[in-house]
Amino acid sequence: MIRHSVTGKLYWIGNICLEPPDGNLPRYPLLIAEVDETQAALRRETLSVIEDRYAFQGPAVQFSNFSLYENRETHDLELYLTTYGQEPDPKDWATADCYHYTVKLR
Repeated sequence: MIRHSVTGKLYWIGNICLEPPDGNLPRYPLLIAEVDETQAALRRETLSVIEDRYAFQGPAVQFSNFSLYENRETHDLELYLTTYGQEPDPKDWATADCYHYTVKLR
């Protein structure tokens, strides 16, 4: 979670899966939502996808290992994510790319 310095709103970034998980999988899609602090819940209408699994990525791809900060100049949220498990062959679990995302809040 991160509190935006300009709006004061609290945001959650993480994974929500449609099916019951199998152990620690799946770890996609990667979502962002505003937190309703009076209800201790996510505000459903603010839920947005940051990234999701592509067809060329293995089913064990993880959108859960990231660093997050607010850019002090632009006030955008910046996220660095390493996609462990991206290869179709599970033996290549440690082969990963690193991505940089910029999340602009409205």
